[in-house]
Amino acid sequence: MTGALQVVLRQGMWRAAVGAGVLVLALTGCGGQSDAKNKSLSTITERGTLNVGSCLATPPWGIINSAGNPDGFDVDVAKQLGEFLGAKVNDTDVSAASRVPSLQSGKLDVVSCTFTVTPERQEQVDFSLPVVNTGNSLVTRKGSSIQTVDDLTGHTVAVNKGGSAIGVTQAANAKAKLQPYESFADALLAVKQGQADAMIDTSDAMASAVKKDPSLALAVDGKVGPIKHFALGVRKDEPELLAKVNEFVTKFHAEGTGTELYRKWFEANPTYQFEGLES
Repeated sequence: MTGALQVVLRQGMWRAAVGAGVLVLALTGCGGQSDAKNKSLSTITERGTLNVGSCLATPPWGIINSAGNPDGFDVDVAKQLGEFLGAKVNDTDVSAASRVPSLQSGKLDVVSCTFTVTPERQEQVDFSLPVVNTGNSLVTRKGSSIQTVDDLTGHTVAVNKGGSAIGVTQAANAKAKLQPYESFADALLAVKQGQADAMIDTSDAMASAVKKDPSLALAVDGKVGPIKHFALGVRKDEPELLAKVNEFVTKFHAEGTGTELYRKWFEANPTYQFEGLES
């Protein structure tokens, strides 16, 4: 288990414990948060609906299927969370840039959308225990001379606006020219059409894109940056909901559901994606 993962797991367990502690205090009347906060879980239960945001332009994590409905790995995770909470899921499309504002405004209860845990985001929202391990990869058009991050100097790199790949790209090569797009799909299309020289994003989505489009290629030395973790996001100051979401994630891994969903959506066996998560 990596040091970063241990930190994330410890943080998740600590937050779950805080959630339980706050609930006890609230029930006994011994301090705790005001009634104005910590209402998400009871609200979800009362209305019977869980409002989830998923990035539906990042296949196969999130897509709109042939019937016009949300689908994909993250959407399936959201559906299972809804079943766990006994609520119907209202899954709406969000972009990488709108995830945090949509949570903070109360529009969404949970975000299930390739949501990488970062220190900056942890100041704005709370994250569940990790759902999946992830990395980043470099993709170009087939035949490109760009084969390493060093080759990106002076070249345009398409990135998803609001996505963690922006920081990853800057850290990998500060002389690359970032070219942000509204969605993963838009960034990938820019590379295909020659409007950008390369793209950096989550390894799983990049591998899936290359598999489906012969005009694209993974760079020979295409791994970029460290292993990170996708998690479910909730608003700050909602420890009861966070504790319940963590309970779901623990069950999700204990039953090996991540591996099943990965095989379903990526048509491949996972390698490091659930290492240290599923027992």
